[in-house]
Amino acid sequence: NGALFNGMAVVMKKYSPSTQLIAIQSEGAPAMIESYRSGRMVMHKDVNTIADGIAVRIPVGQALIDMQGMADDTMLVSEASIVKAMKLTLRHAGIVAEPSGAVGIAALLENPGMFKGKTVATIICGGNLTEEQVDKWL
Repeated sequence: NGALFNGMAVVMKKYSPSTQLIAIQSEGAPAMIESYRSGRMVMHKDVNTIADGIAVRIPVGQALIDMQGMADDTMLVSEASIVKAMKLTLRHAGIVAEPSGAVGIAALLENPGMFKGKTVATIICGGNLTEEQVDKWL
């Protein structure tokens, strides 16, 4: 429900106001992004994503209010890109990121032209994977 994004955005907007911030969700759980884009609460009965940490069905209204003026853009990423991002993060950085923590890398993979020649940072977090999930995704 935007807690990590909103918290980071408050700090970034204060100390680096020219930095563009992009809120990212899985295509299989788009309620938060759809709500932000439309300016109204969008709810989904179900979600279909491996990124359970960001699997929002019903956004928290206050989180949407907090996002106003913070997100310069929004993106939805595919499940395939999330898995690829997890694998790349493990292979190249030695970090086991959970699906929710790899969506920033997934956005880079899906939109290389958008980020070409720019300095880019993303938060990579969480290692909450079961042995079965490690075997399946990594």
